[in-house]
Amino acid sequence: MSTPQSTLTTYWALKDWWEALNCVNYYETKLVDGKKVPRSAELMAGRVKEYFEKSSFEPSPKYSRSIKSVTYNNALKATAIVRITNVTPIPDNSEPTTDEVERRERGLDYRFVLEKVQDEWKISEVWRPWFFNGTESEVYPLKKSYPYMVLD
Repeated sequence: MSTPQSTLTTYWALKDWWEALNCVNYYETKLVDGKKVPRSAELMAGRVKEYFEKSSFEPSPKYSRSIKSVTYNNALKATAIVRITNVTPIPDNSEPTTDEVERRERGLDYRFVLEKVQDEWKISEVWRPWFFNGTESEVYPLKKSYPYMVLD
């Protein structure tokens, strides 16, 4: 990708496509020659909107993302602040609290760190705000941790 902005928008398009594809693969399959096959062919054919309109399951969450700022730390590193808001329609039978509605409308400001590698911008870190104390927690890359529970 030639700019941090284009890297982010391409990443989000792929992430949304993957979420939609996984949602369809999880919820609906059909039998072909006696085997269960995911109904992702309609998505691959570019008929995403029509498919979800006639489907009986809840589609994957929808997010609005807007790049608030991009700061170039140097020629090879940039930081983008992005407001991410959940815009999935609220189900008719839900009764969100006033606080939940306000937090949903406000969204969260994520911090994306991008690095230029061989003339291509790549996402190297993603940070999200922590609700309780105003600090950030790293979302990506995932840190390996020692398992603290043993399940039989």
